[in-house]
Amino acid sequence: MSKNSSLPENKPKHLIDLIPERKLLQNKKIAQFLEQDRNKNINDEADSSTHSDSDNTTEEPFQFSTFANSVFYSLALLFIYATFLVLVHQQYGLQIEFSDILRQTFSAAPSILIFVYFTFTLTQFRLSKFLYIIFASFFGCYFIHLNLHSPRLGVMKRTPGLITLWIYLIMLLDMRATLINIFCVGVFWMVDPFKKQW
Repeated sequence: MSKNSSLPENKPKHLIDLIPERKLLQNKKIAQFLEQDRNKNINDEADSSTHSDSDNTTEEPFQFSTFANSVFYSLALLFIYATFLVLVHQQYGLQIEFSDILRQTFSAAPSILIFVYFTFTLTQFRLSKFLYIIFASFFGCYFIHLNLHSPRLGVMKRTPGLITLWIYLIMLLDMRATLINIFCVGVFWMVDPFKKQW
C-alpha cells in the first residue's frame, strides 16, 4: 500500500503521490482539487461499467494504405531530391534554372515511388532490416567515393539520387541499425579503400 491510502494501488506514481494526504489537505485549493478528482474517478468508473456492456466493439484507428504512405513519403523525398539538385548546381557555380530542376525531379518521381512502395511492402519481413542496412551502407559509401574521387559535374549529378535514397533508408531503420550504417560509412570515409576512380 502506498503512503497515500486514498489512492488505488494501480494508479501511477507521481511526485504528488509521495506527499502525505494530511499535508495536502492543509491547503484548501489542493483539498478541493483532490475531492473533485475523487468524485470524477468514481463517476468515470460508474460510466465505464455501464458503457462496457453496450460498447463491446472498439473502433480501429484509421490507417493509410501502403500506396498512400508511399505517395506521401515520395513527395517528401522529391523535395529532398530537388534540394540536392540545387546544391549540386550551386556547388559548381551553374545557373539554377527551376524548369530544369522541376523536369529532373519529375523524371525521378516514378523510380522513387516504386522504390518506396517496394520497401514499404517488404517491411513485414524479418530480413528487410538487414537489406536496408546493406543498401543504405552501399548508397552512403558510394556517395563518399564519388565525392572524394569523381568530383566532375556529370558524376556529381548522380549524388542527389544516392543521398535521397540513403536518407530514406536511414528513416526506415531503428537507432541501432542507423548507428551501424553510420559506422560503416564513417569507416569507409576514413579508410578510403579505393584510391583510384571508378
